[in-house]
Amino acid sequence: MIEMDLRKSNGQIILAHSRWDKDKKNVYLSQVLDLINIPLNLEVKESGFEGELLRAIKNVSSSVLISSKYPSILQKIRALDENIKLGLVIGKGNFFLLPFVARLDRSINLYSVHPKMFLSNSWVIRFLKDLGKKIFVWTINDPNKFTKLEKLGIDGVFTDRPDLIKR
Repeated sequence: MIEMDLRKSNGQIILAHSRWDKDKKNVYLSQVLDLINIPLNLEVKESGFEGELLRAIKNVSSSVLISSKYPSILQKIRALDENIKLGLVIGKGNFFLLPFVARLDRSINLYSVHPKMFLSNSWVIRFLKDLGKKIFVWTINDPNKFTKLEKLGIDGVFTDRPDLIKR
C-alpha cells in the first residue's frame, strides 16, 4: 500500500505532508491516480474537500483507504460514502482518542486504526484487535521493531524504508 498525505491548494487536491509543503512544486492527486496500480492509503490532513476527494477516486482501479487524525473528516466522508474504508490515525496530538475508538467506530465504521509507534504496546494492540480493527503502525523503519510488532499481531506498518521491512 502506498500512503499519500493530501491537502488542498489553489483549488486542487495535492500531495503534501505539511502546510509548508504547499509552497513547493505541487504534485496533484489527479496526476498520480492513473499511474498507481496498487492499494492506496490517502491521509486527509485538513477538512474541506471530502466530497471532491471521493469524486476523484471514484474510478480508481486499486483499493483505497482514506485515513485522518480528525474524526470530523472521517464522519463527513462516511456521510458521503457508506462503503469506503476509513482509518483513524492516532499520534501525539490526538492520543486521547484511543479510549474512544469503540464509540467512534460505532458512528463511522472504521476499517483500521493507525497508532504511532509509541502507542503500540501489547495492551493497545489487543484492545484494537478485540474491536476487530486492522492495525497499521507508523513510522517503523527498524526491522527489529517491525518483528516485535508483528508478533503482537499488527496488520502492517507505515515505513520510509520498505527495503528493510519485509514480511
